[in-house]
Amino acid sequence: MIHRITVPIYVFLVFLSFSTLSYADTSLKVGDQIPSNLVLSDQFGEEKTIQSTLGDKGAVLVFVRSADWCPFCKAQLIDFRNNLTEFKDQGFSVVSISYDSQQKLMKFEKKHQPEFTLLSDPNSEAIKAFGIFDDSQREGSFSYGIPEPSIFIVDRLGNIKAILAEESYKERPQIKSVMEEVMKITQNNL
Repeated sequence: MIHRITVPIYVFLVFLSFSTLSYADTSLKVGDQIPSNLVLSDQFGEEKTIQSTLGDKGAVLVFVRSADWCPFCKAQLIDFRNNLTEFKDQGFSVVSISYDSQQKLMKFEKKHQPEFTLLSDPNSEAIKAFGIFDDSQREGSFSYGIPEPSIFIVDRLGNIKAILAEESYKERPQIKSVMEEVMKITQNNL
């Protein structure tokens, strides 16, 4: 009798373990390689892969909710613009990625002149590939498709070396913290 009950339970547990595999965390982690097959448009309408935007030693990938309507994102991007030379001096490019259209990014470009690449991800393909799609936004709302604000610091080969994020979308990692992570990478590669 025990054998008859054990077999169905065993089969159920095996089935359950396979069914949960599809719900595994797909977020990228430190040590992972960034997706190489994504082609996005920059603020000028030029198609680029994320790899094509990397500096000599790597890049700081800044995922923002919107350069159009999010005041916290705008402030963060302006902060990166104001400190861009520090990152360039270390061989790192700064690249922003949002769900904004290329036209909205161009509007930000004209007003704030960030001097770094703004990538448009209107279908949230990169946002989903990085595992930071904000699923709290209702489909059909103006904010559907935004990422959870995050910073991925990658080396020149596209390997993720650090991920920085805050609990609240209103808070962003300080430039000083980002630069400290960049400095760790450059010091380890000497």
